[in-house]
Parts: sequence; C-alpha cells; structure tokens
Amino acid sequence: MDIASYLRSHRIGLSDILAKVDESVALQPDEVLFAAGSIVEGLGDTKSDLDLFLLTSRSDIALSSLNCLALLVGDCLIDIRVLLHAELDALLHRFAGWAAEPRQPRHALGFTYEERKVLHRLWSGMALHGEDRFTALRQRLKGENLARHKLDCARFMASTFQIDLAGLYGAGDALSMPFVAQELLGHTADALLARYGLTNPNPKWRVRQLGNVPEAWRGELPGRPPELSAVRTFAQLHRAPEDESLDGAFAHAARIVAFSRAIFPSVECKLLGPPGTMVPQLPVAPCGAAAEAVLPVLDFDVQVSYQDGRFELWRLNDPAVAFALSPLAYSLLCLCDGRTSRMAALEQAARQAGPELAQGTVDELLRVIRYGRLEVAGPIDEDALGVILRSAAS
Repeated sequence: MDIASYLRSHRIGLSDILAKVDESVALQPDEVLFAAGSIVEGLGDTKSDLDLFLLTSRSDIALSSLNCLALLVGDCLIDIRVLLHAELDALLHRFAGWAAEPRQPRHALGFTYEERKVLHRLWSGMALHGEDRFTALRQRLKGENLARHKLDCARFMASTFQIDLAGLYGAGDALSMPFVAQELLGHTADALLARYGLTNPNPKWRVRQLGNVPEAWRGELPGRPPELSAVRTFAQLHRAPEDESLDGAFAHAARIVAFSRAIFPSVECKLLGPPGTMVPQLPVAPCGAAAEAVLPVLDFDVQVSYQDGRFELWRLNDPAVAFALSPLAYSLLCLCDGRTSRMAALEQAARQAGPELAQGTVDELLRVIRYGRLEVAGPIDEDALGVILRSAAS
C-alpha cells in the first residue's frame, strides 16, 4: 500500500497531517518535517502507523515519550520522531567518513540499528515541510553507500554464523544448527536486497522486499541458477527440516551455506567490481550417475569473497591462507554439494571456456580444496572422546 492509498483509506490528506503537526509544535522556517517508513515505501497496510521525522534545533517540544510525539488525525495514529539538526549532521558526517575508508565489513557495525534506520529513512522519505533543506540533507547520502553498508553488516554477521555452524556440527548439536542456519539465511537475504538498492534494515520487511527483487537475479548467480523467484527460494530454504537428526540438520544447513556462498561474492562483484564483470553460470544437473565421482562438500566456515577485483577462498578460522579464484573456478566451487558429478561440471565448464581451460580449472580447484582441507569434516563423537580422555587420565 502506498501513501496515497493509505491516506484515502483513513479519509485524510497530507494537508490535514501538516496542519495537525503545525498546531501541535508550531513548525519553524528552519525545521524539516518528512514522512518515512513502511507506508512511504509501499510495505505497510491500513493498520500501520504513519512515521514522521521532525528535524529541529529546539529542545522545548513537549514529547509523548522519549524523542517521540504521538498525534491522532482522524483515526490515523502518527508517530513523530524528533531529531536535532546537530545529531543528524554528526551522523551524516560519520557515515561519510565510513564510506571513504578502505572496506572492512566489521566497521559497518559502528552504526547502531537505530542510526541505520535514520539514514535509510532520510534516503527514502518525502518532505512535508522544509523541502529545500531536506533535499540538501539527502544529497549528503549516496544510495550505493547505503547498499554497501547493508551488505557489509550482513557479510560480517553471516561470517560469525558460518563459524558457529562449523562448531555446532563438530559438536553434534543437531537441534541448534537449523536455528543458526536460518539466522545466516536472513543475513544472506539482506545481501541480496542490497544488490538491488533495497536498504531498509528492518528484518520484518525482508520477505516483502524479496518480492521486489527482479527475475533477472537468477542470471547473476554463479553455479547452478535458481529455479524459483527470490522470495520463493528464501521461503523454501527457510523451512525447518523434518528430520531432526544430525544428518537432517547438516543437509539443511549445508543448503543455506551453499546459497550464501553464491550470494555474497556475486553481490560484492556487482556492487564493488567494475561494470560488466560477469560470473559464468553452469546449469549442471544436481546428480550424476551413481558410479561417477562427485564434487566434494565444503565445510561451513569456508568463505569466498570478492574484493579488489578478484575472488578469494579461505577458511574463516584461518584467514592467513587464501586462494585466488577465477570467475569460472568460483562458479565451479558453487557446485560443490556432494551430489554434482565432476564429469558433468567439467562438461558444462568446457562449454564456457573450452576443454583445456575447463580441465585445468577443475583440477586446480580440487587441488586447492584438498591442500586447504576445505572439505567438511565429520562431527566429533563426544561420548567416544570422553571415554578416550578418561582412559588417558587413568
């Protein structure tokens, strides 16, 4: 629902809202009032509140609660967040400083969730009062920087959950693994949304926003292209496994990690790489003949990133050892699921790059996986380990 439909459903207009706010706070010439939030972005419904922001230098406004003023216009509840000009100016200055630094995803967490919402709402809002000043403030932001910030927040958090999954699987914690995997899936969705400039940081709008991802997203991913839309792919991966065994938890988590490994580097390539950079797709059938050798399954904490014009592969727990990947090698890596046959992957790569280069790329990738010990290891049998340790102690 857009703001025009929302206002019609409540039988009010923007002029009614502006008049009520002016009556309550006596708007000043140097102040800015703008609408933002779910209604302005077309995400809300008739039950949603209308969110307004008042930028002011005054400290004498009678607030309904901390930094907020609540008003009722007809049957429409309006929340007005009051921000000081100096506070917003300082936030914009800090954000510009972050954007100018060399990329370190961890540094994105230097902004709180509330600060991220303010920046996004300034970028996506619409002015009701003080339009010239609002436009000048918004021009201090860049959409590509907001998208990269959302990507970097998601990248850092996703890395922590990948490490957690490796530890949980090693400990045989089948009950915890699906919950952690679904946290990883949420941050992976944020990365995909950042690719298309959908920078709202509120997790509750992930699914709505995924519905706005264009169908072209399928053609930008490495490895095997997705069959479903972005929102249906997310919903399918989010389903908890019916099998509560460790094998069931592993299969569920492995699918999500593989999806994440395809999303993050490809989004980084699009947002940070030179225009026109392409990663080949390899639409290989997921299963080969029973007797054929298959590509290995990578461990949960194996990471691929795109930075400074190249793809790199490493373990999150051992970042000192990194391997450079060509776009073709990265696409082949995304087929490492323990089911895709090496022969089928090689044949598809040969269609992209010719038999000789394809063979060399497959062989080199498998050597890197073996050398780096990047395949998934079996879980720790804690009962057996306890027996061994008790025997050694006695």
